[in-house]
Amino acid sequence: MSSGINTVTILVGVLCDDGVVIGADSSATFSAGSVKTIEHPVTKVHVVSNDFIFAFSGSGGLSQRFTSIVQKIRAEPNFSIGDHLAIAKIISRLTIEDFSFTNAPKGEFGAIVAFTCKNQFYLCEFDTVDLQPEFKMDDIWFVSVGSGQPIADPFLGLLSRVFFEHSRPKLSEGIFITLWTLLHAIEVNLGGIKGPPTIAVLTQKTSAHPFTAHLYSEDELEEHRNNVKDAEQHLAAYRSILAGRGQTTPPPPTPPPAV
Repeated sequence: MSSGINTVTILVGVLCDDGVVIGADSSATFSAGSVKTIEHPVTKVHVVSNDFIFAFSGSGGLSQRFTSIVQKIRAEPNFSIGDHLAIAKIISRLTIEDFSFTNAPKGEFGAIVAFTCKNQFYLCEFDTVDLQPEFKMDDIWFVSVGSGQPIADPFLGLLSRVFFEHSRPKLSEGIFITLWTLLHAIEVNLGGIKGPPTIAVLTQKTSAHPFTAHLYSEDELEEHRNNVKDAEQHLAAYRSILAGRGQTTPPPPTPPPAV
């Protein structure tokens, strides 16, 4: 009976005007064949360098191999001055070749990658079905991957329509909607997706400042958690408006002066 680590996952990526946000849940499932044994916290979001971050969904063994592949690609001296499409195709080709070498079954691994190339930010999805790359652009600037996608996609679509119908979010807004989506998926899923959420960002403070990648700590995410809590409370308060309790009653008319 085979055993291994598999991740029942939700990954979220957001391409912002001033950077990229990638987030994930933090649960991995140990199994002996088809029998699940335990759940254990893992980090699915990784910082490769100051201009390259990624998150994975799927087999633990395949994620180790994917990590090695992207680390080697990023170490190439001409990486940042190359072509972003070429970089994505190399990642895809080398990953498919590596997985095929041991007859790894298809459909068991997916990833989201963010990097900079020629001073531009890029967010690329490597689809779970065939590992083919797809860049997120101005019209579709968010993505979710993993078993939690049926929960995350409609929620991201709602936030996109309500808050960002005509523009991409700023980085702080991208962190907000990424965290809110992850917390929502963790709360309502049927099992296997658990917290705490993990978030990393890729950004550039000024045009003269080098690119920086940062994996947020729990303490650093507290302010963003409070923003999500405030937004949910504000939304909950709208029920009073629907019931007519939140509308201001006009003051009674002033009686005419005595003659």
